[in-house]
Amino acid sequence: MNDLVDLTGASGAVYRFRRVANGEAQQRMGGNYALLKARAGGFTVRFVGLTNDLTQARQECPPELLKGAHLYVRLNVPRAAREAEHEDLRANYGGGE
Repeated sequence: MNDLVDLTGASGAVYRFRRVANGEAQQRMGGNYALLKARAGGFTVRFVGLTNDLTQARQECPPELLKGAHLYVRLNVPRAAREAEHEDLRANYGGGE
């Protein structure tokens, strides 16, 4: 899996996410996150979420989706922007809270 991936919202906007190398985010700040699973020629988006504390992102994911998935994060401190991006991504990929 690449360290950086671009996810596209239903609006066509592109959002860049960074892979969390050890599986646990270190930033205690708000952001969006995604669980991605590698597949031939790319990846599958398993889950998209948002949180006020990225260090809790893995714990907020549905446990059944974690196996074999990579956690990617996007720092996004302003709540309104974070929520708008989440809704855009959810509209395209489904899932999430």
